[in-house]
Parts: sequence; structure tokens; C-alpha cells
Amino acid sequence: MFTIHAPDASIYAKTRRVLDPESGITLEFVGATGRSPGRAFILSQNEVAIPFDISFDRGAVDHSTGEEYTLMRFGSFGTSMWVRPWSDVPPYTFSSVAEEQKWKNIAAEALVVCGTSYNGLDFGPDHFRVELNGNILSRRDFGYTS
Repeated sequence: MFTIHAPDASIYAKTRRVLDPESGITLEFVGATGRSPGRAFILSQNEVAIPFDISFDRGAVDHSTGEEYTLMRFGSFGTSMWVRPWSDVPPYTFSSVAEEQKWKNIAAEALVVCGTSYNGLDFGPDHFRVELNGNILSRRDFGYTS
């Protein structure tokens, strides 16, 4: 399960990231995008480094509860022109659609923990959600209880 590593550091600090200590997978926020609003990230494990970006809507409404939440949507995955100004991570070429889907699932879980500024765990488990394959997922969908 993912946690926030170095939670008190600046959101731009290289030490701050979302980390799964068991697998060694990290999600690093690298900067804002030109989309309003959006974020650029690098998902990595060992030699694999996947740049991607998202857009988000802070005013999404859960029609069953009436509660507002923040919905994140993938923009690009495997490449991101928004990562380039802050990092030399090259585009990542997936060996198959299955490999891309595996990493996108991992990224989705890390994103709902990260939130918009490493603040995902400061809110309830349904506040940050990500759209993946037509489904809207929250931390609960990945087994987090809080």
C-alpha cells in the first residue's frame, strides 16, 4: 500500500513522494501542467520510469451522496511534455497493452493516495478519485479503509 514519504517537505522537494515500501514503486509530482488544473508525474520502480500527466476537477459531485470530490483523469501516459521541463526522463514504451494497463492501475492507486499535492491522506477515502477504464475509483477500491 502506498504512503506519503517525507510528508512535511515541500511538494517540490525531491525527497517527497508517494511510496509503496514493499514494491519500491514511487510516484513523484514534478510540476503543474498548462491544463487548468493539471499535474505531471513520474511513476517509477528500479529502471522503469513512466512520465504521465493528469487533469483534475475539484468540483465533481457524487450523485448518490451529493458530496463533492476531486476527480483525476489521465492525459498522457508513458510520455508527457509537461515532465520534460523538470526532468530528463524519456518517454516510456510499453511492451504490450497489458503492461500499460498494469502500470496505469498502479498509477491510479498512487494518485488517490497522492491527491493533488501529496494531500490525499488528509481527506476521507472517497475525496480523491481517478477515472480508469470508464470506472471512477477511490482509495476504498484499492483496499484502503481510511
